[in-house]
Amino acid sequence: MKRSDIQLLLVMITFALAASGCKEKQKMETVTLEAEKIVYLGASLHGIAIDPDTGTLYIGKGGNTVITRTAGGTDSVFTTIPGADGSYNHGGREVYLFDLHRRENGTFLGAAKDRIVSIDASGAVSTILDGLFAGTYGVCGVTENNAGTIFFSINGRGVFSLAAGETTPVEIAPVPGIVGVELSPDERFLYVCDDQQNRLVVIEIQTKKEVTEVATPFMPEYMLIEGTNLFVKGPLADTWLEFDITKERKPVLIRRYDVSGVSRNMYGIQTTVLAHENDTDVLYGTCWDSGELYRVELSSRD
Repeated sequence: MKRSDIQLLLVMITFALAASGCKEKQKMETVTLEAEKIVYLGASLHGIAIDPDTGTLYIGKGGNTVITRTAGGTDSVFTTIPGADGSYNHGGREVYLFDLHRRENGTFLGAAKDRIVSIDASGAVSTILDGLFAGTYGVCGVTENNAGTIFFSINGRGVFSLAAGETTPVEIAPVPGIVGVELSPDERFLYVCDDQQNRLVVIEIQTKKEVTEVATPFMPEYMLIEGTNLFVKGPLADTWLEFDITKERKPVLIRRYDVSGVSRNMYGIQTTVLAHENDTDVLYGTCWDSGELYRVELSSRD
């Protein structure tokens, strides 16, 4: 064998080993964890947000109330949603809080089945859009970009936007099984949970096109974004999937958290937030069935 051929072979082997190493690093990690029950708040818990500066949690209770829980463990009523009587009728038109989105200024958006509401820092509630119900859950997910455009999901229809100052929403994409919706860090893409087809969908906002879909091993419903990581949760499995969204249009599954210790009849933890406590990442989740708030301390995510 010629020397040049040997050198070429060595280069090829080096690249092959490097590629093998990269593939090894990209393999999904499975982590087993235990959930800790923090408090029983009663009624159906759905929707949660956090003030990252104080650690105060804002928790939807019974579809009509938002409870605050301080880092020191003090619970109090933050607000009640006008027109929401606390009953839940599956597939029926009503006002019922599903999702909370906290803005950086300390105000909130709420997805409330037939309505989108705004909640100011004092707890005063105003209606942004009404008469939106469709499908089984109606409006069940909401988020907002830095320009004040609201993005929301209507289960049975799809994902919509409402520009600041406008009164008529615009359809971005039809996804009948849509539940949760989140915005990519660069605000160019929407991440959508499709619980009818068990998939995470990436939609480019400008073109209104689905650019990526990722199959999930369970029925996904709600998500949270922390930096360049996306956590996806479904109600029928005590599992979170963590995706790397450094490349916003192409989420890469890097970690699966299988969690035990959650009390449930059918629906377990649905909505979650991520907190940072003494250099530890912690998931807080609301359980619809049990009316309990859970804490899951994550292992190292380096």
